[in-house]
Amino acid sequence: MFKQNHILVGILIGSILPTLAIVIFHYALKESITMVKPAVPYFIAIALNLLLIRWSHRSNADKISRGIMVSTFLFMILLFLIKVKI
Repeated sequence: MFKQNHILVGILIGSILPTLAIVIFHYALKESITMVKPAVPYFIAIALNLLLIRWSHRSNADKISRGIMVSTFLFMILLFLIKVKI
């Protein structure tokens, strides 16, 4: 399915959904939506990344799935640090 099976491709693919979640919910909709649980959109992006990991692993693109996993964990750490405000 994938022509290039590299970790950097996986990192790029895995960073698309969290970046979209940050842009949409933090910058574009910050003033228009009052959310009770503001971290939910980010967790939805992480869950979608986990589905991408499963899909790429089943497509025998192991390096891409590792790259998606790396970007997902980095995003989770970043989200934790932002929400805790360390």
